[in-house]
Amino acid sequence: MIKKIIDLILSLLSARINNSASAESGGNKKKHEDAQPMTVPIKRLSEAQVITSPFGMRTLNGQRRMHRGIDLRSRRFSKEKGYVPQWGLQDVVFSEDSAVLRWGTDPKGNDFLVVKPLENMEYSEIKYIHVTVDDKIKQKGIKFLKGDKIGKTQVKGSSTVHHLHFETWKDGKPVDPVEYLDKIGVKYQFK
Repeated sequence: MIKKIIDLILSLLSARINNSASAESGGNKKKHEDAQPMTVPIKRLSEAQVITSPFGMRTLNGQRRMHRGIDLRSRRFSKEKGYVPQWGLQDVVFSEDSAVLRWGTDPKGNDFLVVKPLENMEYSEIKYIHVTVDDKIKQKGIKFLKGDKIGKTQVKGSSTVHHLHFETWKDGKPVDPVEYLDKIGVKYQFK
């Protein structure tokens, strides 16, 4: 029952945001090639993705290691604002038209999806980690459009809070996803 109420509230908020965005643009709907999802790769009510851990070397649990992507914050509510654990589950969407390469669970217990981007071809792979992957996506080679839903953020495996770990790869090596976000025009901020 609570889940249905939460889903209803979130869909009403999403519709309200879409209606206000439509009114601001004079009510004209953009063609698919010009359209941008609300924000990518996590649908947020705010305008910008929030990067909580950048690409590069970092110390975690006393060990220095390479962080091969960026961590994007999922929605966060304080206990004072009526936090409900299910609200941490946020939609993760394809950042561009993509073909599915592989999915599964890594040795640390983290669910993931790896895709081949079909717009920014210089990237060999985009990886979405800490995400529940919808069953309809689990087909190698199947193509999806920018903004299509992959699943929801999750706390599983090595993750301790809801977030999306997002990686971009070129020629078999991880590269800073911030340059990709810049290229596709996604707003972000570091926290």
